[in-house]
Amino acid sequence: MKSFFKVLLIALISAAAVRMMYVVRLDFSMNAPVILKRDFRMPDAALKKLEAPQQKASSADFPNRPALIVFFGSWCPPCLEEYEDLLKISRLPDAPPIIGIAVRDTPEKIQELFKNKGKAFQKTFLDADMAWSKAMNAPGLPAVFLSDGKGKIAYRIKGRIDEQFFKNKIRPLLQGLAAHENK
Repeated sequence: MKSFFKVLLIALISAAAVRMMYVVRLDFSMNAPVILKRDFRMPDAALKKLEAPQQKASSADFPNRPALIVFFGSWCPPCLEEYEDLLKISRLPDAPPIIGIAVRDTPEKIQELFKNKGKAFQKTFLDADMAWSKAMNAPGLPAVFLSDGKGKIAYRIKGRIDEQFFKNKIRPLLQGLAAHENK
């Protein structure tokens, strides 16, 4: 009977160890950014301007050149981690426009973030009711999209981006979009 319990205990410990290795592997894989090709028009759902929340944003408020569109929240720990990298990217000599979409946030909290950390975004819009986030299929935060500068989304990046990933992967995509735009 004792040997049965020993075998059972070893089996349970082994199963727990295998499960733990699987979970850890998944956690690591979630950190690696993935670029997904997309091709859709930016939605018409209403965004509000951070500087004037009573005013709705229009397509004219977005840059007419390739840009990063970043969905974030001042309340979101992964967003705040990525924000540090976005600050570095925004200071590069050839930095693209970076547009911030503040999801379920208030102008006061966003202004406080900018005051404490610096401003990574060329423009910031509010998506308090998540209508734009849903229309863009950005269910989790942070979420990063690349626009072509003509009102279309060309790519979505899943996972946290950093300066190195930007230089090696995103910059060439933006340059390709800019070259295509000039044709």
